[in-house]
Amino acid sequence: MGKQVTRNDVAKRAGVSTAVVSYVMNNGPQPVAPRTRERVLAAVEDVGYRVNHIARSLRLQRTFTLGIIIFDSANAYFSEVVKGIEDEAYNLGYSILVSNTNNNLERRRVCINIFISRKVDGIILIGTTLASEDMDLLNQYQIQTMYIGSEGELEPQVQESINTIFFATEKGGYKVGIHLLERGYRQLACIVGRQQSYPSAEVNWFRLEGFSRALSEAGMKPQVVWEGETLQDGYRATLRLVDGENPPDAIFACNDLVAIGVLRAAADRGLSVPDDLAVCGFDDIEYASYVNPRLTTIHIPKHEIGEKAAKIIINRIQAQSKKIGEGQTPDPVEIHQCNTTLIIREST
Repeated sequence: MGKQVTRNDVAKRAGVSTAVVSYVMNNGPQPVAPRTRERVLAAVEDVGYRVNHIARSLRLQRTFTLGIIIFDSANAYFSEVVKGIEDEAYNLGYSILVSNTNNNLERRRVCINIFISRKVDGIILIGTTLASEDMDLLNQYQIQTMYIGSEGELEPQVQESINTIFFATEKGGYKVGIHLLERGYRQLACIVGRQQSYPSAEVNWFRLEGFSRALSEAGMKPQVVWEGETLQDGYRATLRLVDGENPPDAIFACNDLVAIGVLRAAADRGLSVPDDLAVCGFDDIEYASYVNPRLTTIHIPKHEIGEKAAKIIINRIQAQSKKIGEGQTPDPVEIHQCNTTLIIREST
């Protein structure tokens, strides 16, 4: 058996102290000049050094792992946010675990308990809300937690105790309504998540609320179909709308997957988009710019939000570790607002 490579071997190869090697491998606590960092990483590769993560976790009382809980793994919106989290976490020396709730309350609680048992350092929830008892459990284990989603989704007492990045869905819905009215459409419909499926319907309600407000300012009301959030939901809802007594000339879908389902249904009914039927989505997933016609939608900077969430929660994990050791009070929660942007393409 060959001799085990140690940090001393890396330091000798790179011409630095073992402390500098530690700073590079742990991304802190002291900064390292870029050229020195590159030299250390090259030395790590040359000598074949591998960090003993178990020993490091025991020593630092951290696992360098984040748990990510998402609402629906089939929706590309969530995967794009997770990609941003993963990219930034990797840069900061962290790995991630991802779990999907399918908007099931019990499943969400199981996910939280599994992550606690895995001793993750932090948990980020995307589009799946929290109850007060969930926060009590997370606070009991002193786990840094962050929520990413629409404004107004969380219970007031939960919102006061969790770090959040909110995006303005109500304003986004309003922008869609104004845009369609300015384009001359007058028979407008909106397809949103199933009304009974809280919290999913709550997310979509803000989009509908903004859309309805834009129309009410023009003395109008939209047709509303509470159908769901998938391609199939958009397809079914559109067939009912266009085959009904008052077919719309424009449809606002609660997300881009639903909007793509709308496009498919329109094509199957021989309708030209946007001449016979305008279609607008929400989220601006990557597929939105590849369908035919390309989809008008509300852009959410998903990758950037993910990166920001990872940076915030990892900074707080590191600060919390230090403050607990020094007996200091943890920092207050952080709340960040993210604006949405209307991206106009060929579907309107």
